[in-house]
Amino acid sequence: MAGYIGTKSVSLSTDAATISGDLTIGGNLSLGDNDKAIFGAGSDLEIYHDGSNSYIKDVGTGSLRIKSSAEFYVQDASDDEIQISAFKDGEVALWYNGSKKLGTSASGISVTGTVTADGLTMGDGHTFALGDASEFTIVHTAGGNTNIGEGGSGNLNISARDLLIQDVAGTSRLKVDGNLGDISFYEDTGTTAKLFWDASAEALGIGTLAPDQKLHITDGTSSGAVLRLERSDTSMGNNDVYGGIEFEGNDTDTNANGIRGFIRGLGQGTGGGMKMEFGTAGGGAAIGSARMTLDADGNVKIGPDAQDIQLLPASTNSGVNTVYLRGNASNDKATVTLNHYGVRAFDISAGVIGSGLFHIGNGASDPAFVIDGSSNVGIGTSSPNANLHTAGSSTNTVSAQVQNTEGTGSRLDMYAFGSSPAIQSAHRAAVYQWTGAGIDLWSRTGDLHFGTSNVERMRIDSSGSVTVGLATYGGSGYSVGLKLRYAGGGAQYGIDFLPNADGANACDFFNAAGSLVGYIALGATSTVYATSSDYRLKTDAQPMTGASARVQALNPVNFEWIADGTRVDGFLAHEAQAIVPEAVTGTKDAMMDQEYEVTPAVLDENGTETTAAVMGTRSVPDYQGIDQSKIVPLLTAALREALTKIEDMETRLAALEDV
Repeated sequence: MAGYIGTKSVSLSTDAATISGDLTIGGNLSLGDNDKAIFGAGSDLEIYHDGSNSYIKDVGTGSLRIKSSAEFYVQDASDDEIQISAFKDGEVALWYNGSKKLGTSASGISVTGTVTADGLTMGDGHTFALGDASEFTIVHTAGGNTNIGEGGSGNLNISARDLLIQDVAGTSRLKVDGNLGDISFYEDTGTTAKLFWDASAEALGIGTLAPDQKLHITDGTSSGAVLRLERSDTSMGNNDVYGGIEFEGNDTDTNANGIRGFIRGLGQGTGGGMKMEFGTAGGGAAIGSARMTLDADGNVKIGPDAQDIQLLPASTNSGVNTVYLRGNASNDKATVTLNHYGVRAFDISAGVIGSGLFHIGNGASDPAFVIDGSSNVGIGTSSPNANLHTAGSSTNTVSAQVQNTEGTGSRLDMYAFGSSPAIQSAHRAAVYQWTGAGIDLWSRTGDLHFGTSNVERMRIDSSGSVTVGLATYGGSGYSVGLKLRYAGGGAQYGIDFLPNADGANACDFFNAAGSLVGYIALGATSTVYATSSDYRLKTDAQPMTGASARVQALNPVNFEWIADGTRVDGFLAHEAQAIVPEAVTGTKDAMMDQEYEVTPAVLDENGTETTAAVMGTRSVPDYQGIDQSKIVPLLTAALREALTKIEDMETRLAALEDV
């Protein structure tokens, strides 16, 4: 069907309508799903909804252009969020959830948030900048260099688990351990670290991965490691410094701050001569001149000004305040002589090894100290006849004396080899005291041994116990004041008691308060073992009752000793303690703390303790004991009770027999 609306031609069919000219619609134009509004002679532009999504589709060969006179926005359907915005002669922006994330400008683009990209390529001379003021920059110049710069006031911080720097071939050059903080610099092959910073030890190793000092240098070759200090001057003047090492302190409390010492090389004369200087400074004093100098000719000067003591060549044998070493062709001896203004004051001389004497003289004809060809040592004599021979100048003169006035203790160390004694006397006294309160014998650690005929006869162990008669003994775990052991065999005894008169006490026992509580008395033919029992020591004496019942409660047993397997009759202490507590000491199953040496003390070559002994405590049994004699009164009382009963029964039996 065809017709006209106004001047417009309208053609209708069952499935299409064609309008030529302009069409104005006052209401909505509704198209169903997949019905398209098609524009263009070739149907190039399509607008439609497929039931799920809406489309503006350009299917032609041209471009899809959206034009705005000033501003352009892409928003959501509710018009509350901008997604894309564009302004004429201005910014084009991308938005996310109402926030602008990317915007264009005349100088480039600005991004808010994190940029994730597969790659970023920038041409030569173009700078990648970060920071509000572009403080951090990366740029590759046209000359082929890449520059990374921090132009602000802060630091350039690089964070990584491990930082590894390699060349373009993948060869390692530098590695920073992000966990430990260690830093490694590699040799040319990139396989072995040759400069290594150990962060935990705070030590630098050159040629080693395990520096054990703040600076540790090692060399894998046979030539050894070398530390070289080089001066770059092409000419050296006298006293110009080649190089040096300085030692600085910071202890302001003792005025020990600043440079406290140095080692330095100085130019000496012309032709490359050099001398070495060594300087030190005392507490509170500033470092001054060198304390020792080794000059280019090998001369050594030592002293506050490197002048007081001089070691001079052998040709210089007279002078002022000199020390020199020389060989005397006439007697083939080497001599060290101390001169005072050209006069010999003291000398040390020795002959050729294997002959002659070594002596220390004091300017007199006879030497004060001699070692002869047999290795005998003489003090005060030029002809020693023993390994050590000391001689006084007159009768009763002390030949050897060790004295200490500093309060740290005098000491004299003597050693023996094999069976030879360390101290030997030709007369009765090996140790003699002239005056004083007593003689002290000390063993700094361990036991003190005493012997005769090359056999140990007595020992004082480290706990203070004294053992007489045996060289060795087994420990009991208890601290015992005196242990007496017989040597074994024949009629030999562990201890002999011989009082001045029969009937006298051979051994007395006192309590902690000093009162006599018992003794061993010896008669002409018998021994008495006594415990204090004088009536004057007692009060409130009462007859014993119930003794028979108590005796019947005692449980005598036959048992075997664990120590040697012998069987004897006796009591178990804890069982007897319930019946006769006064006869038993200790507590059943009691333990006690025993101190023992876990690690012995460490002594230096002079016997001085450098490391104290480490002591420990261990728990050992505190065994019970029983005094069998204290059961005698109970047995006596029980016997009296039994005898009384027997006498009563005998009386009754006699009466019955009379009847």
